[in-house]
Amino acid sequence: MCVSPRSSRGCLRTCSCARTTRPSAAKWIERPAGGGGGGGEPLVSAETEEKGLDAEKAKQICTALLLYAHGMAAMQATGRTAFTRQQIETNMHAMHEMLLAQTK
Repeated sequence: MCVSPRSSRGCLRTCSCARTTRPSAAKWIERPAGGGGGGGEPLVSAETEEKGLDAEKAKQICTALLLYAHGMAAMQATGRTAFTRQQIETNMHAMHEMLLAQTK
């Protein structure tokens, strides 16, 4: 949601962030590690190699984890939660394991 002072209800069509092109989650997941144009291994490939999943299942898991992580970050940033770093890591690991168990 936009934090622009132009609207208390989110982005307006005239708001600059409404016109910003943002990559989809799937495109971000497939980007090389490090955010550069090369030199890193895509997250989906790493998941397929390490966990023995096919590319489509690995992509679904990466997308779900990305969304989960952003949800956790939003709750932390807005003060709705007060998890420690250790609790966040534990929760992320548990979510990853659950998603892996569901796909196998």
